Amino acid sequence: KFYYGGRNECMTKLGHIQKKLYYVDFTSLYPYIMQKYEFQYGEVEELDIKTKKFNPDWFGFVKCRFRHKKQNRIPLHAVVIDGKLCFPYAEKWVESIISTEEIRYSLKKRLGYQYEYIKVYNYKKKARYFKKSVDELYKMKLDAQKDNNKALRSIAKIIINSLYGFFGIRYKDREQTKIIKE
Repeated sequence: KFYYGGRNECMTKLGHIQKKLYYVDFTSLYPYIMQKYEFQYGEVEELDIKTKKFNPDWFGFVKCRFRHKKQNRIPLHAVVIDGKLCFPYAEKWVESIISTEEIRYSLKKRLGYQYEYIKVYNYKKKARYFKKSVDELYKMKLDAQKDNNKALRSIAKIIINSLYGFFGIRYKDREQTKIIKE
């Protein structure tokens, strides 16, 4: 319910711009994140809490209420309004489930959010368990490019870019097919 996927938007001050604009892209952003950062795994510990203080030992997700007061900062947290994903200046309290790392970033960068924490889904185990797979796929892509093997390079690229999406598939409430051997 609270997993929204990526964010893509153009940000500038209002008005007419009479200069050359540049498009900036990060090649293979999701695989890079999967390779570089730790992800949670194993059993989740549910902590019922009522506090306004963030615990730096938390790693996972937090059910909380938030509001955003600094309108000179670009909002970070998403809200669905009329079926559309928005990033509003939430002046009234909004309830959501947010990753601990997103909250940690918000607090570190002083983005102007206030939080009331309700429940923590805390993972004791974390690791960079995608690193080896992403490294191998990057190597396959580079080797194929060096060998001028366009088909293998294309396959490696598709797998790299599909890796994150595969782990983000939502199976709940979706029609599924099971293959059963007699």
